[in-house]
Amino acid sequence: MQQRTYFPYIPMENRMAKGSKVLHIVRYGFLVIALLVIGLGVVVYINTERSVLVQDHINRTGSILKHSGAVLTHLNDLVNSARGYLLSGLELNLRRVEEASLRYEASMGELKKVVADNPIHMQRIAHVDTSYLALKAEVVEPLLQFKPESTFQGSAPLEQEVFQNISSKSRFYLDELTRLIGAINREEEQHIQDIIADNNRLATVEWFLNILATLIVLSIVHTLYRLTTKRIRKAESEQLRFDQELGENHDRLASLIEATRVGTWEWDIPTGIMSFNERWAQMLGYSLEELEPQHIQVWKDLMHPQDLKVSESLLEKVFSRDVDYYELECRMKHKDGHWVWVLERGKVVSWSPRNVPLQMAGTHDDISGRKRIERLFYIEKNRLEATLMSVGDGVITTDMHGKVVMLNKVAENLTGWTIQEAKGEDFGDVFTTMDANTGAPGDNPVKRVLESGVAVELWDDSILVAKDGIEHFINDSASPIKDEQGSMNGVVLVFRDCSHNRTERETILRLGFTDQLTQLQNRRAYDMELEQMRQADLFPIAFILADVDGLKLANDAFSHDTGDLLLQRVANVLREVSAPGDLLARVGGDEFLVLMHQTSQELAEDRVHQIDRKLREEKVGHMTISLSTGIALLPTGEVDPALVYRHAERRMYRQKLTESPKRKKLIIETLLSVQHQNYPRVKIHSEQVSLLCGMLSRMLELNEHDTETMQRAGLYHDLGKIAMDQTILEKPSSLNEHEWYDVKRHSEVGYNILRSVPEYFDIAETVLYHHERWDGNGYPKGLAGNDIPLYSRMLSICDAYDAMVGTKPYANAKGKSEALQEIMEFRGSQFDPDLATLFVTMMSRENS
Repeated sequence: MQQRTYFPYIPMENRMAKGSKVLHIVRYGFLVIALLVIGLGVVVYINTERSVLVQDHINRTGSILKHSGAVLTHLNDLVNSARGYLLSGLELNLRRVEEASLRYEASMGELKKVVADNPIHMQRIAHVDTSYLALKAEVVEPLLQFKPESTFQGSAPLEQEVFQNISSKSRFYLDELTRLIGAINREEEQHIQDIIADNNRLATVEWFLNILATLIVLSIVHTLYRLTTKRIRKAESEQLRFDQELGENHDRLASLIEATRVGTWEWDIPTGIMSFNERWAQMLGYSLEELEPQHIQVWKDLMHPQDLKVSESLLEKVFSRDVDYYELECRMKHKDGHWVWVLERGKVVSWSPRNVPLQMAGTHDDISGRKRIERLFYIEKNRLEATLMSVGDGVITTDMHGKVVMLNKVAENLTGWTIQEAKGEDFGDVFTTMDANTGAPGDNPVKRVLESGVAVELWDDSILVAKDGIEHFINDSASPIKDEQGSMNGVVLVFRDCSHNRTERETILRLGFTDQLTQLQNRRAYDMELEQMRQADLFPIAFILADVDGLKLANDAFSHDTGDLLLQRVANVLREVSAPGDLLARVGGDEFLVLMHQTSQELAEDRVHQIDRKLREEKVGHMTISLSTGIALLPTGEVDPALVYRHAERRMYRQKLTESPKRKKLIIETLLSVQHQNYPRVKIHSEQVSLLCGMLSRMLELNEHDTETMQRAGLYHDLGKIAMDQTILEKPSSLNEHEWYDVKRHSEVGYNILRSVPEYFDIAETVLYHHERWDGNGYPKGLAGNDIPLYSRMLSICDAYDAMVGTKPYANAKGKSEALQEIMEFRGSQFDPDLATLFVTMMSRENS
């Protein structure tokens, strides 16, 4: 018996590919038809446009003939009316002459519009106009001049000769005009005949093309019909054979599937219809009848919602051909309510010519038992890993060959190796140690355990060198891992970082000799270093003692943070200009000491000059930095260092007494200049307030010195705003609580700045209290009435008035009258009532 050959399932796209040649022929045939139709459309369009053009030319020629005929008619009427007027003397003929002239000119204007695009016609029209003007000048006007007082008889010989001459000219000009206009008419008539002839020829061509295209289309359609019919018959025959073989293959495949005990499914993707086998339904406790109608929605309803999202995402990748196969472990709901783990596998078995999936098939396999075993292993593994990961020590395990199997997070951090990098590597490559004292490589504890079979420990001075080179002091121990028979399967190493213990000891030691703010050495370190210099006989030793000018001013005016920054800048400069072996120390709140060994007075003075030059380049905020210094030498070990220190200190204080006031005054003037440069509005306001203070002082008949004092107070009254944030000064909206607190500090800041220099003592208090109120609700002290100094009360009024009339970002300026009215309104509450009345009187006179 001949063995039957089983053909595999042939996808739809493969079968369709066999007829691709016929499909290409059909496509090309329809393409040719489409091109013919488009071509005919173009020809029709061109002929239509041509017909429209012909009609336009016909209409244009008609207009030319119409207007040219009218021109000739009006010329004849003109000449005849002139003759009639000569013969009859009637005014009617005279009006007809004028009307004929006007109608001629109107018709000629219309004729020019029509032939404006033809240069030849326009040239002829110009000759017509010339002849027309000559006709009027040589014929019409002379005829009108011959009219006697009565009726013209033409009997005199002279009159008769002139009349005949004029008549001859009239005939000449009329003939010339008729010739010119006739030329235009004849040319237009010939042109329209040529266009009509061309149009007729094109119509003939179009008719021929229509007939030819129709024959071609019919021929192509007939050919396509025959090819398609033939292919359909062949395809039907092949389909019948394929269906028969497919049925046989299906039966064979069904037997194989039944033997494997897997569920199968087929999915018609466009319709959503599915086909399940009995095993598919039995896995979930159903019969096939209970799953009717078998649809993709049944599948979705039974799948766990979380797994459904994953399934849909995977199917999108399959449909877009990013992956070839669909494979997913998911949960399906059993009929009795519990979840069954299923392994789904599938593949798209049919695609459309446009690459759209049509059919998909696959299997379901119950993997619930395997999942239960995996879960038990997973729980046990996680329990062990959680134990190892949660301990505070580093843990590394290896196999019998010393290869890393696992390390916890602490071990990752200390070694610099991740579990992914370290797994499978030699333990000695991951865990590298050395002796802290000698730097020699340390022992490999895992190797020692594998060789001895017993637990070992490292020395206390062992250093672990991480992958990135960071070193850690560690304590550790290594032990063997044994099975139930006592055989060794590997090694576990437990270690901890003890670097912080050593670091803490070193930090405590360092802090004892370091100034925390500047990181220079402190007084204790100075005593130790000086003694070492003396023991090493490094004489002479120069003592340079330096005191920071204006530190208290910076602390009081700005903040202690500013003062700290000032000290840090000085420390940085000292470092920059220091030489190797110098001692730099902060020995007091604002005092620094530089010790130079094996030096001289000249070198020490040169060092001070270097420091001064460098400090002139530095600023803290808007403040310049300067030092008062004193120098003294310790020549030998026989001289008491304390005496030399006091000698340098006296020189420093002597310089401070003479130079510090000048430097502080310069600082204040610099601050005022910077403030006025950065905030022009503050400068204008301060100058105006100073001017008003002078005027009010003279109204109170104060002496010249007190008047100048008040003017200075007005100029410097907002100096404290130099410490404020610029955004507060320029803020267009209302201030928050924190910003308002900063604003209210400016009078205290200004007071602290000014009182640091004796020259400004007399205005410092005036500035401090100029925001106090008569009713006691002001700031900073809440003074009331006459407890507020007189000059502060005066300054308060002048400041408030200019603030109201001046420009400001948060409000519009008020008029002078409105501002004075407000001062009167608040006298007795905000302002001294007598001073307020006096000020308003003064300004009213000034403004009038």
